[in-house]
Amino acid sequence: MRQPISIEAERFFAGSGDPEQLLRAFRMSTFAIWAYSPDRALVTIVYRGLRWIPCFTTGELLAEFLESRQVDAENAEFVVATGERVIDEFLPALEKGVGIIVDPGAEQPVAFPPLRPIVPDELALDAS
Repeated sequence: MRQPISIEAERFFAGSGDPEQLLRAFRMSTFAIWAYSPDRALVTIVYRGLRWIPCFTTGELLAEFLESRQVDAENAEFVVATGERVIDEFLPALEKGVGIIVDPGAEQPVAFPPLRPIVPDELALDAS
């Protein structure tokens, strides 16, 4: 079964999507997220000077991403969480300025930059 984010991203890339609906779909979707062991802290990646939490709609996409980074996917730690939990729990545990990227390395990744209203005001780069 496809995740709500995948369905809405397809609409978005076809030109008929709505950014607010894309964010709602992210919050409703469930993701596999790479984590360090033993404390299972989330791994972030740096792209163009910003840190991002990579979230994957399938375990297969996570495994492909890990293998592209020469990480043993079979022994890698990961957590499963909703997008809502990523935004409301995981992001606030990190410093200001971390965004979210869905399915990095896939044909059409979706990026949610660390801006309002995507992330809480205290974490947004565009907040005063």
